[in-house]
Amino acid sequence: MKRRKMRRTVILIGLVLVALIAACVIVAYFAFGANLRQIKVSDYVITARVGDRYEFSFDADRLIWDMHLPVPPADKLDRYPEILAIRSLDISVKQDGDGYHFETISTSTDPLFARQLRKAGIVLKNTQWTWTENDIIGSRATQPTDGFTELTLSDYVTVTRGADGAFTASLNNEALLAACGFDLPLDPTQHSGYNAIMSLSVGVSAAEDGYRFQTQSTMPSIMETLSGNHVRIAHPSWTWSEAEMAARAGEAGGQPVGQTATDAPSLPEVHETPSPTDPPSGAANADRAITSLYGFDQTAVRVAIRNAKKAYYGSRFQSGTVLLNLFAVGNANTAHKNCFRVVYDIALTDGAEYLIADVYDLADEEGYTAGDVVLRTVSTRSEARATTDLKDYTLYTLTGGSMAFAENAGRSPFDKDGLVIAKSISEQLTYDELWDIPQTKEYTLLQLLNFARNEMFARAGHLFPEGSYLRHFSSYDWYEPGDGKITLSDLAAKWPATASNTTTIKFIETLITEG
Repeated sequence: MKRRKMRRTVILIGLVLVALIAACVIVAYFAFGANLRQIKVSDYVITARVGDRYEFSFDADRLIWDMHLPVPPADKLDRYPEILAIRSLDISVKQDGDGYHFETISTSTDPLFARQLRKAGIVLKNTQWTWTENDIIGSRATQPTDGFTELTLSDYVTVTRGADGAFTASLNNEALLAACGFDLPLDPTQHSGYNAIMSLSVGVSAAEDGYRFQTQSTMPSIMETLSGNHVRIAHPSWTWSEAEMAARAGEAGGQPVGQTATDAPSLPEVHETPSPTDPPSGAANADRAITSLYGFDQTAVRVAIRNAKKAYYGSRFQSGTVLLNLFAVGNANTAHKNCFRVVYDIALTDGAEYLIADVYDLADEEGYTAGDVVLRTVSTRSEARATTDLKDYTLYTLTGGSMAFAENAGRSPFDKDGLVIAKSISEQLTYDELWDIPQTKEYTLLQLLNFARNEMFARAGHLFPEGSYLRHFSSYDWYEPGDGKITLSDLAAKWPATASNTTTIKFIETLITEG
């Protein structure tokens, strides 16, 4: 009896131990494995045809982007072993007859390499495989065949150099929308694809080999949302040299980057340029002409320029990117008291050219129409950026959409809580107060408008991905992020004014970047 009882006790203890082990495995799975994503390595292989052979590489940057992982500064990479682990991934390829044998390898010497990948939420799947040449030609490694629009964001970036010599970069979101075939809906907030594209921006930082670009988004579920709208980002990170940046900024001596959506195609030798419209005399507004844009509502004059551009090109117009904004202030010896200029890089159905749009003698409380705009076209970027006709004027480059106002000198664009416009969550904003946001050497007006738009979401508890917004808002006690699922509808339901304020801010952002 005692022996039988002891046997039952041992069996019971064994069953309990098995149950405990199983429970631990289940807990460990949900704690450490449930959020792991199985990555099929072949999905991140880039294929290029070089002469009569193929070259292959592993796109680590796109994997980092897909996984919503941070992109740390080059001098702090050692603090992010999971990023180093991903960037250490590579592929070894051997050709055998008609087949290509692939094997995933790593240059990492970290003995905890696999653990670092798991820390990043990654488990590698199908680390060895074989492709025939037909597989390569027909696979998405070379060209997506699954109905997706694949975007190379570097094709949609505009670079400018400020008076201080620093480069700034902006993303042509309108051109991206056109590439995706997303027509502006009656209610943009209800179109997830539109919102996803408009949430995109690029961050640029100095690197040892030039300038490092990283795609950013204010939308936590950006990759899923883009995928749901059949859009894929091909290369979310890239590097341009100093010479390439200069070329993008239209400076002589810059090294061409290649034909892209923001570079005008070569024009035929014979280029018919419409005769320029004679500028108005300016006498009517001479006494009231402004010498500063502070307090001046730029919306009306920019809309007038946009309407004049559309009327001029009609159905030939495909897209336009603002290349230069400036405000010129005259004196007693000049023909006009001032000139507001927007220069466009224009893509047409039958070619491309640069359009210079001028409005002379801006005055307060003056209405503007397309008829007030003087248009002329030129064929080269250097001609478009030239200001020899304004050599006797004092020129202010409207970096990011505005000029430095003496009235705002030394004033921070952020209040004590790190907000650009605290009342935006409860009160209707006007164009005037948005144009008059004080910009600094660190932030252009366009960047500050981005902050003004996103701070409304931050106050509602929106969780931003790793980047400038998260760093900024996290430094204030009031910011208490939730699970990140804050939409404009959620925001507007609690604070109705935010819906119209978001639309107003986006409209000004579009005027600055697209005209």
